Amino acid sequence: RIVYAIERGPIPVGLDLDHLCRNPACVNPDHLSPVTRKENLRRGIGAEVSRRRMLGNRLRLNCNTS
Repeated sequence: RIVYAIERGPIPVGLDLDHLCRNPACVNPDHLSPVTRKENLRRGIGAEVSRRRMLGNRLRLNCNTS
């Protein structure tokens, strides 16, 4: 949130930051998008299931998405 605010400006009131790369540890502002909580949850549930299938339930420790 801090890096996003420094690079992009304040996060609009009532919005969450969605990690487009699906890596919650990523702080690259290009990988963050302000969305509603509902949209963030909708995107995350399907993406998390797909990510776990691809990684065999292993935790991804870095973000290689550019």
